[in-house]
Amino acid sequence: PTPFTYVVLPTLNNDNAGFDRLEILTHVQAHAVRAVRIDGQPVDLDEFVPHLLDDRLIVSFPPLTGSADNFKQIEVDFDVPVLRFGTEFSGWVFNSTDPDQIRQRIDPGNATFRFAGDLLAVNTPVGGDLLVDVAVPAVFTPNGDGINETLTITYKLREVTADRPVQVRIYDLAGRLVAHLPVLKARSGVFSQEWTGRDGQDALVQPGTYIYELTLDSEEQYTQRGVFAVAY
Repeated sequence: PTPFTYVVLPTLNNDNAGFDRLEILTHVQAHAVRAVRIDGQPVDLDEFVPHLLDDRLIVSFPPLTGSADNFKQIEVDFDVPVLRFGTEFSGWVFNSTDPDQIRQRIDPGNATFRFAGDLLAVNTPVGGDLLVDVAVPAVFTPNGDGINETLTITYKLREVTADRPVQVRIYDLAGRLVAHLPVLKARSGVFSQEWTGRDGQDALVQPGTYIYELTLDSEEQYTQRGVFAVAY
């Protein structure tokens, strides 16, 4: 993950109801919120617990209301994987006591002199492979006991700006194709696909060691392979 500091400079007057929540669109789940500061003072994250959702995070803090809280900087330090050049971290503020939960969008601007730029987008090239962070369990047991029944293959796509086919194939150690999963059309993001341990004839495979092959067809072809075991 990449560390970021998100800075908001609110403009408030005595007619504003104020707000006590900041929502940041991160596109993938953030790994952590390390700190929240209001006007340079740290917020107790044990009392104001951040919420890390699949594609955004929400932080809370004591309400900012009226002209007394005008221009009090809100700073959020968080860690999140960046999967695409130009990823925009849109943001909204809202008042948790508002029954309608109306969100006010944050406008880009220079909220602090500590950091250069006034954009909400990440303008650092990601670089490297497009197919990364592939994770496959070493063993799975499709024996009908309801535990560890499927093989879950998770991975990330980076810098993929249009839908591209991703294919998962399973081979035995002799190189024979055992099964293949439906082709997934995807762009930058985090994905998972599951195999139930059944071959092309819908029969459970024999216990043993197998090879997975994960392929992304983009302008170039990216492939990752590895082994896992089926046990009963």
